[in-house]
Amino acid sequence: MPYELPHAGQTLLLGRHARTALNAAGRIRGRSDPALDETGLAEAAAMAERLSGSGVEAVVTSPLQRARVTAETVAARLAIPVRVDERFTDRDFGEWTGHLISEVETRWGSLGAAPGVEPEADVLDRTLPALDDALRWSAPILVVTHDVVIEPLTERLTEGGGRLTVPTGGWVELRRADRGPWRHIAR
Repeated sequence: MPYELPHAGQTLLLGRHARTALNAAGRIRGRSDPALDETGLAEAAAMAERLSGSGVEAVVTSPLQRARVTAETVAARLAIPVRVDERFTDRDFGEWTGHLISEVETRWGSLGAAPGVEPEADVLDRTLPALDDALRWSAPILVVTHDVVIEPLTERLTEGGGRLTVPTGGWVELRRADRGPWRHIAR
């Protein structure tokens, strides 16, 4: 059953930060704080351009610089406020941060099964209330965060419960009528 956010925001964009060198290398970023690489800077600028005229009124972001710089680039282009919310930070991968994703998945079957990794339920416990707070602040809104945050959120929020994968510098758009279920809007 979809999670019901009490506030009546009608449009929510969940954006993934632009690319870093760790993304390009297939390494786990987690709570590390790498900068955007050249491709990432271009992705952030392209995201800002594509969102111009979108009606987005505010941006909320993870505090990690890859998300923050992406969010600030969009907010500057749209001339709207940006707010940092710690609850949208990346999943804590503990000692696996910096390791190749493929190596951890081979060894443990999935990233979430590796010892010391923040449980996905904990990610949802902190991000769902953060979304409700963000929608209270403004709507339509763009939340710039991380793939391991977006995927479980889209699964919990949307009718049908599908996990949506977002490339770096991309976003998914969710809408709802009144307080009904959220639906993914294909672009």
